[in-house]
Amino acid sequence: PLIGALPKILGPDLSGAPSGSGSTGSSVPTVSSGSPETCTVTLSGQTIFTGNQIKPEVKKVVCGEDVYSPNEISTSYGKNIDAGEGSVTITLPDDNELTEKFTIAKRPITVNVDNAEMEIFDVQPIYKYKISGTEGLVSDTVSNFINSLSGEYGCDEGNNEYQCTSNPYASLNLSANVNSNTKIGEVFTITNINELASAFPNYDIQVTPGTLTIVPVKISNQVFIYSYTQTYTGEPICPTFTIKNKNSGNVVPLIRGTDYSVTCANNIDVGDALMTIECAEISNCTGTTLRWFNIEMPSIEYINKSGTISSTNNYKLITTNNATPNESGIISLSGGWYAVKGEVKLTNTIRFTSDAHLIIADGATLDLNVQNTKAIDAEGNLNIYGQSGQSGQSGTLNAFGSKYGISCDKSILITG
Repeated sequence: PLIGALPKILGPDLSGAPSGSGSTGSSVPTVSSGSPETCTVTLSGQTIFTGNQIKPEVKKVVCGEDVYSPNEISTSYGKNIDAGEGSVTITLPDDNELTEKFTIAKRPITVNVDNAEMEIFDVQPIYKYKISGTEGLVSDTVSNFINSLSGEYGCDEGNNEYQCTSNPYASLNLSANVNSNTKIGEVFTITNINELASAFPNYDIQVTPGTLTIVPVKISNQVFIYSYTQTYTGEPICPTFTIKNKNSGNVVPLIRGTDYSVTCANNIDVGDALMTIECAEISNCTGTTLRWFNIEMPSIEYINKSGTISSTNNYKLITTNNATPNESGIISLSGGWYAVKGEVKLTNTIRFTSDAHLIIADGATLDLNVQNTKAIDAEGNLNIYGQSGQSGQSGTLNAFGSKYGISCDKSILITG
């Protein structure tokens, strides 16, 4: 050290330091003997948070008139992981030590939120965002950041895009509160990622917000809860149903006759029937969807050939309205099961073209009055059943034909 004079202070030396990185500073070393002197340290290298220990290279140390190169000194570094203050301890050739402090900058992270849509009445909009600025971070640090983000906002990673669902009813997630009074066409700004800044102090998080627009419910994407099997009544059937959101399972409160109309086809006779749901032009839903249902006969009991009760729903009703004669004046029916309920009066021959089963329900009457021919003409076996066999309750079969009441090519069985 100089006697009676201040040590020389050198200005910053940035030679060899890349743009935007490195540092130059003055330190007061701790010396083993003598008076302290001011030294200037030149560092180079990135000092931005990476998740690893930050170790900028010591390019030069100047203490008064003494200049030390890297191969003349030894260094040791502090923890230097989190953003904030870092340090390096430098041991000079004379074993004096000095500590140089520098700043570890936060990692700039940009989150670009895409514009999104949410169906009215929904509670889980789906939106996407992209994250940039994670290059250079160690893999476990990136994973921790993404996992925390995903865990908080329910997002799934895919090709550096993160598809997220979140509850829009929480004011934390949107700059405006979406509620049950929200109308179609309203737009909200998505800023829910902003809260991450305080949770991740090592990152400088910048959010480019997107928008969330309320749109009508797409009717074809909804779940319809109704009874697929409907019971034959002889009248047109159009089922009632409940509409639920396929994602949340919540009931979608669309109003039949206001938001949408329902028409049904092939909905009288037994078999498959079609239901068409069409949204009104101005309503809370959009589009058209089709739903099928099936009409089945109600189960009917009969007394079988053993004298015990059996039942079936695989039959067709014979009524005055559906027993239509062909050009020859014959009511031609294929084989299988048939039933009569109520009163049926016919003046044309019923012809069964193969084995047939005919149930006459309690209290029912099949009255056939056919001129110049047969009342019933069976071209196979014919089985006629009563329903309960109770006195005063049994059905009635009146089969009058000018030639035959009942004509059968094989056998006739009558029970009950």
